[in-house]
Amino acid sequence: MAHDRSVASPEYLRALPKAEFHCHLEGSVPATTAVSLARRNGVKLRTADPDVLYQFDTFEEFLDVYVAVSAAMTTPRDFAEVAYDCLTDAQRTGNLRYREMSFNPTNHPSLTYPQMLEGLLDGLRSAQADTGVECRLIVAINREQSPSVARDLVADVIAHRCDEVVAIGIDHNERAGAPAEFVEAYRAAAAAGLHRTAHAGERGDSQEVRDSIELLGVERIDHGYAVLSDPDLVTSARSEGIHFATCWSTGLLHHGGDPAAIEIGPMIAAGLSVSINSDDPPMFNTDIGTEFVLAGQSLSLTRDQAADLARAGLDSAFVDDTDRSRLHKVFAAEIERLDRELDGHDPTD
Repeated sequence: MAHDRSVASPEYLRALPKAEFHCHLEGSVPATTAVSLARRNGVKLRTADPDVLYQFDTFEEFLDVYVAVSAAMTTPRDFAEVAYDCLTDAQRTGNLRYREMSFNPTNHPSLTYPQMLEGLLDGLRSAQADTGVECRLIVAINREQSPSVARDLVADVIAHRCDEVVAIGIDHNERAGAPAEFVEAYRAAAAAGLHRTAHAGERGDSQEVRDSIELLGVERIDHGYAVLSDPDLVTSARSEGIHFATCWSTGLLHHGGDPAAIEIGPMIAAGLSVSINSDDPPMFNTDIGTEFVLAGQSLSLTRDQAADLARAGLDSAFVDDTDRSRLHKVFAAEIERLDRELDGHDPTD
C-alpha cells in the first residue's frame, strides 16, 4: 500500500540517511557509561545514579555536567570506546551515514592531544569498519579558557595533522569568550588549511554570529538562531553560503520546552542553509533519528522536504569534491530505495 508523500512519518524521518555536523564527543557519553568511566578512573561525579546524572534545568547546569563527564575520560581507551559506541548507536537509531564530531582536548588535562587522537581514531575507524558510518573530527576551543590556551591547542593540531581532523571550532558558554579574543587562533588554523566553525547566536546575540563570520572567517555556524534578529545578517549569510548546524532538543531547553518558539523553521523559510543535528544526544535524551522526528513533525515536513533536509548539509561538509559527490550519491540511492519501498514498489525492481 502506497504511503502519502505529503506526510513524513516518524518511521520515514528516522530511516532517512543522515549527515550531521554538530555533535560533541563528550556530550555523547551515555549516563551509564559516564558512571562506569568515572568509577574506573577514580573520578567523582555529582551523582553515581545514571538516572539522575543528566537532569538539569539551565544551560549552566548542563555545562557543569558536561565538564564533569569530560573529566571522567582519562585514557585513549576511554576515547576509543566512547567514539565507537556513539557512532554505532547513531547509525542504529537514526541511520547516520556521516558525522563531523567535535571534541574538547583542553577539557582532558591528563592526556596529550596525540594520546586523545590515538583513541579517537581507533574508535571511529572501528565504527566505520563495522557499520559503514564515516566520521571526521573538529577540535573545539573552550572559550571559557584563555586565548593563549586556544593558540597552543591550534599549534598542537597543526603539529600533529591527520586526515580525519578537518576543522577547529569553539564552544562552551557564549557569554564567556568573545570571538574577537580568538582571531589569532583562527588565523593560524586557516593558514594551515583547516576549516572553521563556531558556536554562535545560541543565546540571542546576533553580533556574535556576525563577528564569528567576519572576524573568525567561519564557514559554518553551530546553532546561530539569533541571526534572525538581524535582517542584513540573514541576507549576507544567505549570499555567502554560511551553513547553520541547528539542534532541536537543545533549542527546547532555551525555550522552556515550547517547540513553537524554536527558530529552525523560520531559518529554513528565510532561505538559510540549515541542517538538523543531535548536539549532546544522551544528555538531552535524544539521538539523531529522534531529532529528525521532532523537527519533521513540528515543522509538518513532507517526505520531499524531509529528504531535502537530510541532504542539506552535504554541500557544507568539510570534505573534498570527490567525497562530497560520493556522499550525495549514497544519500540519493538510499532515499530512492526508501521512497520506492514506501510507495509500494519492490526495492529489487
